Amino acid sequence: MEGETVYGIENGLKLCKDRLNRDKRISRDIKYAILDFVDDLAIMNVSDHVQYSYIERLEIVARMMGPRFLEPNRRIVKETMLSLKRSKSRRNDYYSDSTLNSIYNANVNASFSISQEEMDWSIQHIHVCVEGQH
Repeated sequence: MEGETVYGIENGLKLCKDRLNRDKRISRDIKYAILDFVDDLAIMNVSDHVQYSYIERLEIVARMMGPRFLEPNRRIVKETMLSLKRSKSRRNDYYSDSTLNSIYNANVNASFSISQEEMDWSIQHIHVCVEGQH
């Protein structure tokens, strides 16, 4: 696609995958799960931009969750999101609501162990976690 070339996303996606593979804080099994999910996205013709975004977001969550990343439940996802809400990004600034939403959605979408019912519940309650309204 033309947009892929204009923005150099193909190279960016490769570099993002390489960075994930080099990250010593993430286990090999978790790296495999993330890359396997991204391969599924590629098979479904999801753009390289979206794949890049998923890797970036899931890498953050994987570092925080550790081994629990492979078998998350609603409580673990909520704890991780609340922890992210209080933490600072690599740029030493707090994560924006839109970034937290995309991290949360990446985590829920990549987690095949969460049922559709739990995914629906989680999406309905994202603002509770992210905005701390309740």
